[in-house]
Amino acid sequence: MARPLSERLTITGILLCKTPLHIGGLPDSIEVDMPLARNGQGELYVPGTSLAGIFRAWMERHFNHIEALEELLGSQQPNQPNQPKRTASRMLIEDAKVTLPTDLPEELWDSVSIDRRWGTVADGKKFDRTVLPKGSTLDFRLQVDLPKDTELANTMQAMLGYMMKALQAGQMVLGAASTRGLGQVQLIAPQLRRIDWNQKKSLL
Repeated sequence: MARPLSERLTITGILLCKTPLHIGGLPDSIEVDMPLARNGQGELYVPGTSLAGIFRAWMERHFNHIEALEELLGSQQPNQPNQPKRTASRMLIEDAKVTLPTDLPEELWDSVSIDRRWGTVADGKKFDRTVLPKGSTLDFRLQVDLPKDTELANTMQAMLGYMMKALQAGQMVLGAASTRGLGQVQLIAPQLRRIDWNQKKSLL
């Protein structure tokens, strides 16, 4: 069943990798332990679900407005008897196609696992991972359907605004090994498109 909505916000831009980035994919050879994600056409990409998970975690750390969070992100809890029905997320994030810097290929990094008990290299735990080089870009597109409840819609827009500012300031990290300095991204050239479904010209 469709949900009532008042407006649709679409935010587009470019995510610039300020440091190398690793988003893991399925192994396609025995040469690399941790390859990058590729789509069905063999192109490097970052799944929209990976971005959505990062955004959900960021918002849950910074906001405590439960109703707005569940309306925007959807609920991860199962439906319960005599409780309001859970809903899906109103936010859609498309898969982000990767563009590598000119004349710079993906990089192969060697790593080792650390034995947490002894603080030394774990025996036989050398591995390698493929990373996107610094300067790679990701096509970014996020879409949100706002509810008809004006107060709730305004709260959701404010939350999105703060998140976009954090992205523009390079305050978010994506992917694996973020504690090792990987995955810092910055949103550049953002654009906002607003469609008001209460206006005839928008419907047409």
